[in-house]
Amino acid sequence: MNKHSGHSLNHILLITWNFPPKKGGMENLNWNFYKYLSGHVKVSVIAPCSPEKDNAPNIYRAPVKGFPFFLMYALLRGLYLVYTQRPKIVFGGSLVVAPLLIFFKLFCPVAAYAHGLDVIYNNKIYQILLDFSLRFLDGIVCNSRNTRRLIQQNNYHVKNLAIIPPCIEVDYYITPPSSRFLKSKYILSLGRLTERKGLIEFIENCYGAILARHPDIEFVIAGGEPKEAVYHREGYKKKLIECIASNNLQDKVHLVGWVNNDTKKQLIIHCECMVFPVIPRKNDVEGFGIVAIEAAACGRPTVAFDVDGVGDAVINGVTGQLIPFAEYLKMAEAIKLIIDGTADYQFKMEAVKNKYGCSHTAFRYLDFFEKLYSHDT
Repeated sequence: MNKHSGHSLNHILLITWNFPPKKGGMENLNWNFYKYLSGHVKVSVIAPCSPEKDNAPNIYRAPVKGFPFFLMYALLRGLYLVYTQRPKIVFGGSLVVAPLLIFFKLFCPVAAYAHGLDVIYNNKIYQILLDFSLRFLDGIVCNSRNTRRLIQQNNYHVKNLAIIPPCIEVDYYITPPSSRFLKSKYILSLGRLTERKGLIEFIENCYGAILARHPDIEFVIAGGEPKEAVYHREGYKKKLIECIASNNLQDKVHLVGWVNNDTKKQLIIHCECMVFPVIPRKNDVEGFGIVAIEAAACGRPTVAFDVDGVGDAVINGVTGQLIPFAEYLKMAEAIKLIIDGTADYQFKMEAVKNKYGCSHTAFRYLDFFEKLYSHDT
């Protein structure tokens, strides 16, 4: 019996706009919330329409695609579930649904997860609604210290703030090495192709210095443009291709597009290290950096600029190295030492499991929800 099995917190309702059938990266955040908390309490989910079926109980999907239809469905279905099933907490998967949570405040405590961009999204109407809605929330779970800072510096009225980083299923990544993606050694970047990722600057200011010592090292970039994202726009891939061509690196830098989970794991396992040269940008933010903990689960280090929420995704000196922003020579040197096999960091898988493993994270959520519920009763 787990320590929460006898607690009165026996049912949680999750309302989330991002809940695809299990995929990868940040898309798994709400899925993992549902899966691992369901091992301790009942979790119901209200999610958007999807052509794929959910092979799991208590998932209610909007019958029609589109955000407005999801909002209407979530409100009506949520009120019905609150009235008939009496969940103890209603939790929003992001601050995008914060205005909806107001309607459930009369029945039980309400809280939401903050990712970063949903805090600072540059739209006047959105910010007015957000400022109004957050006054009614009993708490917010932040994915990083930086996201908490963004909430605090905007003077939002929030009663309880907790930091719980995204979690991953660590055991999924701990597998024997599969066939190599490339025969040669390579460094790796994973994620959406956006200006914020700093890949062009990395190629122009860092990759050449690495090639000077390791002329055979290649650079694999996996990911595509975020066509369905609210904030980002297309066009960065074209700029990236032009940068590669202008530096005569067509044989060294490989754009492989979006990859499935198995290919992603294969890429990580055989890379020398993950690179994460994020650039701070106005009205944009790297909320966390989940690829860094995926790399850590595979036993591969990440070298990253210590900006935005990235510092919470890398345990400095354990799962990789954090570099002061824009110090490309230091970043290049750190990567070269990893390729040489002489990098000074002490990798500990137990530290990865304790900080980012979903089974541990589930208890942090439950402890936070119990605090909110006990204050409300």
